[in-house]
Amino acid sequence: MEQQGHTLSSIVISSSLTKADSACSTALKMPLNAEVHRLVRIRLVDGKTTGHRNHGSPRRHRPRPSRQGRLRP
Repeated sequence: MEQQGHTLSSIVISSSLTKADSACSTALKMPLNAEVHRLVRIRLVDGKTTGHRNHGSPRRHRPRPSRQGRLRP
């Protein structure tokens, strides 16, 4: 999208350490109640909301936005 002249960005709603529920543990192939990092953000294109992202990753991995440095406070 950037190649088409659009500006991509995100607004981080929350970032936390939590326990994996059944859906998360199944998707990540990890034990139920294992610690996971949860990152919730709103995706923007040209300043307009285009999506909501609720990302979980095992605690051993640190969640990172796909385009680091493009986050809004």
